Amino acid sequence: MKNVDNYIAQYPKEVQNILRKLRETILKKAPQAKESISYGMPAFKLKGKPLAYFAAWENHIGFYATPSGNQAYKKELSVYKSGKGSVQFPIQKPLPWELIKKIVQWKANEIAKKPQTNEFPKLSAPAMRALQNAKIRTLKDLSRWDENKLLQLHGLGPSSIPLLHKALKSKGLSFKYN
Repeated sequence: MKNVDNYIAQYPKEVQNILRKLRETILKKAPQAKESISYGMPAFKLKGKPLAYFAAWENHIGFYATPSGNQAYKKELSVYKSGKGSVQFPIQKPLPWELIKKIVQWKANEIAKKPQTNEFPKLSAPAMRALQNAKIRTLKDLSRWDENKLLQLHGLGPSSIPLLHKALKSKGLSFKYN
């Protein structure tokens, strides 16, 4: 499959209409999302991270907001057949558009809150969580901190400082000095 248009075009008109609306709904809630085909189905990524996927099946539309999106709306999705990161919406019933919008928005917000890991050096998971919890999402955010304050963050140890120094320097930035 080359692209999302080709994917949608292979289905009957009624299913095409559902798939187009689903695509439109995702892109309205996350206009910066990049679409592609992944795992043989339409995929949407935000900041390089999976946002949502969808697929047409014989009797249902599969919607995949990865485990965290489904978990956040577990109660609302309980009326549908679902797995850890998937939910099946029967084709013969209207899709829950408002719920899909909420899930996509929630997932987009979750991605926006995570540090842009491609900007940061390879740090330990606790160090990355420490940056995330401190709302340090970019190297520019990091440059507003001094080393001593960073070392007070739970999970970020002294071995991370030289790596962060190097990453800042590569972007022409440095730690704030007090």
